[in-house]
Amino acid sequence: MPEHEFKGQVVLVTGGARGIGLTIAQSFARRQARTVIADIDAESGRRSAAVLTESGYDCSLLPVNLSQAGAPQRMIKDVVKQHGRIDILVNNARSGSRVTALAEDESSWHETMSVTLQAAFFASQEAIRHMMREQGGLIINIGSILTSFISTESPSYHAAKAGLLQITRYFAVFGGKHNIRVNIVSPGFIVQEEHTERFYGADNAAYRNRAEDAHALPRIGTAQDVAAAVVFLASGAADFITGQEIVVDGGLTIQEQSSLILRASARHE
Repeated sequence: MPEHEFKGQVVLVTGGARGIGLTIAQSFARRQARTVIADIDAESGRRSAAVLTESGYDCSLLPVNLSQAGAPQRMIKDVVKQHGRIDILVNNARSGSRVTALAEDESSWHETMSVTLQAAFFASQEAIRHMMREQGGLIINIGSILTSFISTESPSYHAAKAGLLQITRYFAVFGGKHNIRVNIVSPGFIVQEEHTERFYGADNAAYRNRAEDAHALPRIGTAQDVAAAVVFLASGAADFITGQEIVVDGGLTIQEQSSLILRASARHE
């Protein structure tokens, strides 16, 4: 993809200070987008934006607590005020603790929903108001394979990501006539940079082998894999794609469970 693919476009990535969000922000900035990182972690956000700026890219930090009432709308207005427009919104921010079904309480439920689902909705709503005036724009939500499968993540996380999938489809239909495309990228098992050393450590071999055996492809996913899907959906190559979910999981979810067991056994014979 050309390095100047997004030159001059204004891209906002929520939860962009670290992890998958930062990798997404880096991918856009390196393709000449005017990239804004929005995050509650202002210290990490400033460091991340500074590294990109010092390398000659256009990147800035917008500190924001998306759990606060009205914060998602103000965030979009601040970006438009600073840059005159918003072309691409990536809703990546999430919050909440990993709790069991019986341990989930109103506080943890609200914490997860307020950032992972509610903030994404109201940020998208406000962004669409501006995109309609420009007769075009892109929204890409970061979902999860847990819209269809169950893991040890909290019930609220499962519910929030499932809701985000339907919001994606709703806004895709609503915004389509205004040339606004809305899609969702759903990662599977992703090893992020801060966990790489531990995951590939010698004492983690058994767990790593089980994880690798569960995938159709012979490796584990990275944040770059997710970012590549986001960049593709934002590019001209995806100009006729809207309301769709791209699952980035290396074939983790396409295999029937008993076949997985046989596959793992065959690999280790």
